[in-house]
Amino acid sequence: MLEYLLLFVIAIIAGILQTILFFKIWRACNNIERLAKKYAPKEPKTDSVKYPPLKREF
Repeated sequence: MLEYLLLFVIAIIAGILQTILFFKIWRACNNIERLAKKYAPKEPKTDSVKYPPLKREF
């Protein structure tokens, strides 16, 4: 009977720790999204080198 009680207590502790870890990861993902919105460039980058148009001869 004592073995079952020990397993039950360990299972309860593991469940609580998994729940805490889930919410920590969820909060971290929200922080990454907020940081990406803050620091991501608003406009897509373009090449700084301007290439002349290609001359095609047929």
